[in-house]
Amino acid sequence: MSKSRNKGASFERNVCTWLRDQFGGNPRRNLVQYQVAGEGDIIYPPFIIECKRYASGHWHRPEWWKQVLSASEGTSLLPLLIYKFDRVPMRFVFRLADVGDYPERNNETVTVSPVEAELIMRERIVSVRSEEIEERFTAFSASKSSTGDATSRGPALLTACVNATDKEDAGCS
Repeated sequence: MSKSRNKGASFERNVCTWLRDQFGGNPRRNLVQYQVAGEGDIIYPPFIIECKRYASGHWHRPEWWKQVLSASEGTSLLPLLIYKFDRVPMRFVFRLADVGDYPERNNETVTVSPVEAELIMRERIVSVRSEEIEERFTAFSASKSSTGDATSRGPALLTACVNATDKEDAGCS
């Protein structure tokens, strides 16, 4: 493996560690990226992440952003570029529409520090998990509606069931 590829792989591992420390879960490095063009570096729903690590520079390159946009095409994942230069903190590039109520234009981005990125990402992650729990509750309610089980215990039970490791102990059987 070349020195630059090692540096990139190391940065991807550091980003995975940062994601795990901030949000939990299991961010996954996409090792297919080394064989197939147009793949993101890290999959961490609802994001597909492209990581770039270089010795010098001041701003991200347009082709980096195009790369992560290409990787997100045809998926429901949001593009996110994370880059770092030596002796400079990480920077996060989001599509402006993914940060606020703006028209969805791929060429309009916002670049933020890790502190702001954590807030933006936390909001998106919670939003996706809430939607997922609501969808599961609706399906759960429909399947149990004849017995009345689901509606009496509500979404709190479903949340516990989604997160429980032992489904029977949580009363989710």
